Amino acid sequence: MRKNSISVNFRIFALISGAVCLAYCLLFRPISHEAQGDFPAYLDLARQIFNMPGATDTDLSHRSPLYSIILGLFLLVFGEPHYLKALEVFQYVLVFSSSILIFRITERLTGSGLAALAAGLTGLLNLTVIFFGFMILSETLALFLFTLMAWLLLRHYRDGSPWMVMFAGLTAGMLILTRFNMIGIPVVVVALLIVTAAVDGR
Repeated sequence: MRKNSISVNFRIFALISGAVCLAYCLLFRPISHEAQGDFPAYLDLARQIFNMPGATDTDLSHRSPLYSIILGLFLLVFGEPHYLKALEVFQYVLVFSSSILIFRITERLTGSGLAALAAGLTGLLNLTVIFFGFMILSETLALFLFTLMAWLLLRHYRDGSPWMVMFAGLTAGMLILTRFNMIGIPVVVVALLIVTAAVDGR
């Protein structure tokens, strides 16, 4: 009965989350000029990586490249006039996926579908999450990769599967390539694995 209840809560949350993210896509337009932030640098790096017209010779090696690679792919596929809206939709898909992962993580940790529903909605309706969804910046991708890494580590803790640790490591690598300020995350993960293994006696 409890599993069925949690399953119903998950389906309800998935529908709500999908509807909210769809509303975000319809209500907001991608912002790249009014509040540019780091967007011009990401765009220039994308053009440099793919040898596109308009690329400068500015040294952008201090910029984490993964988001620029994705940005460049959207430029190639959708073209200059349309890539921003397609990228915004992609970012809200990432927001939706992150909310699903937050639901699952909370559900696993608490065993409560209601707690998971509350946590997922809190993350989904957070103003910062909404803001970065329509800003053309790397934070939304970083949020998704971080929550995915946490979910994979939780799966490893439950199942003891080395594959989960390997995928978590790959995700951590992509997270670092998205945000260089996350370069210390592998050290934190290894420390957590050692501590939990010592506490559990394995």
